[in-house]
Amino acid sequence: MQLSPRQLQILQAVVKSYIESGVPVGSRTIAKQFNLGVSPATVRNEMSDLEEMGFLEQPHISAGRIPSDSGYRLYVDTLNPKLKPDIRSISRIENEIDERILEKEQLVLSIAEALAELTSYATIVSGPYINACLLREFALVPISEKKVVAIAVTDNGLSTSKVLRLPKAMSAENIGYINRVLNDKLKGKCLRDIKNSDTEYLMWSINEHINSEDLALKAFINQVFDMHITPIVADGIINVLNQPEFRIDNKYLQLFEALNAQDILAELLATQTTKNIDISIGKEINNEIMQECSIVKIPYTINSHIAGVIGVLGPRRMTYARVISLLEYVSSRIEEILQD
Repeated sequence: MQLSPRQLQILQAVVKSYIESGVPVGSRTIAKQFNLGVSPATVRNEMSDLEEMGFLEQPHISAGRIPSDSGYRLYVDTLNPKLKPDIRSISRIENEIDERILEKEQLVLSIAEALAELTSYATIVSGPYINACLLREFALVPISEKKVVAIAVTDNGLSTSKVLRLPKAMSAENIGYINRVLNDKLKGKCLRDIKNSDTEYLMWSINEHINSEDLALKAFINQVFDMHITPIVADGIINVLNQPEFRIDNKYLQLFEALNAQDILAELLATQTTKNIDISIGKEINNEIMQECSIVKIPYTINSHIAGVIGVLGPRRMTYARVISLLEYVSSRIEEILQD
């Protein structure tokens, strides 16, 4: 639906005013604050038309108007894409990077914490997933006849470890043999690029020396490939719970439970894009509990693979322009550091 330039100006003004105040917006407020060169009566008529078109809503008959999901969507889609973060925010993020530059596994979590502080919203972060990186070293350290600690180190300095169950009780010599086979096949590769033929080759190579049931051995190899899976972390949840939208009917309790559920966090961070900002507003989020919220998210990549996603979740009246600029900056800096 095509809006006139004046209607778009008024819609943008209503959204900006409501984001700042959280109070339904009247025509006098818009005419006074935004100097649009038209009378309050003209603004009132245009706001009435915007309501009929579905871009504004009136929560109470005597109240002003608030943006609908469609109104927020049009506002977001017409934002200036070249907005940069403010100097204070950049300084805060760079200080966090300087402190964590040698702790790459913790870097993304620390940046997420800084983002929650800077935006006063919640941040949700996944990764970095080591399966997006090139494997530099792999080691199996026996802790019993049936268990080993698997340690993977990538070319950019990320590392992870996990206790794995062996397909059967094995001697240290046989564990060493499996370790050599895995290193020969996996070093210098992204685990994400491993194909079925690679798995079959590994099974054949190991079985040539150690007789083991195929299903048990395949389950062990799959454990190796799943080492990259890390929990999704939410920070600054209290920032969202304190928003007035969620104090009504104890909505904050449902929201708190949702933001502590891994499956819901994974759903919120799911993205089809490999680079660009992805924004879901209100009912665009499939989970009904989250439909008073918006989430802005962006993936960060290593070797052209998504290595994780970082998102900011807040009320629908989020300061979208600022959040977008911060996420774009943060994603770019994380990629630069993890590529080193």
